Amino acid sequence: MKNYYVYFIIAFCLISCKDDFTLVKSDLVGSGRLSMKGLSNSDQYVNFPNENLIINDSLKWNRLVVQMDSVGYTDYNNLESGYLVNVKTDFSRFTVIACFDVSRMHNGYLEIVKILEYNSNIEVHFNPSVSVPGPYLFSVPEAFCLVKIKTTNKPVSFVYN
Repeated sequence: MKNYYVYFIIAFCLISCKDDFTLVKSDLVGSGRLSMKGLSNSDQYVNFPNENLIINDSLKWNRLVVQMDSVGYTDYNNLESGYLVNVKTDFSRFTVIACFDVSRMHNGYLEIVKILEYNSNIEVHFNPSVSVPGPYLFSVPEAFCLVKIKTTNKPVSFVYN
């Protein structure tokens, strides 16, 4: 009889310690490299500190687009610099997650691997990947990835994989 209590307590602990999360559906807005043409190293970090952004309104979105247009960018889907101006997002329904990598001397890319929603927060898991090293004499690229998710009031944290 004692064994049944022990088994019950162990099963209860295993079930109650489980992290419940759901995978958040996201839509890619853009992914590519900031070219940083014409900027010195100190200017790069003033314009794009290596931080990730949660964008909940059109004012923040427009500010980011202007900032990205000022340094130039290329998209991995072969869209030319400037296409983000035409991206329209209904911020009453969606939030944009913007991840930026550090400036690197290669043409790597940044990928948001998964977004997990827990009871009290959301985790954005991202992974910078290196492709072919190359000489960048006139610009030092900085990878970025932009996705949109359904609007949430939960705090968002970023996990570097």
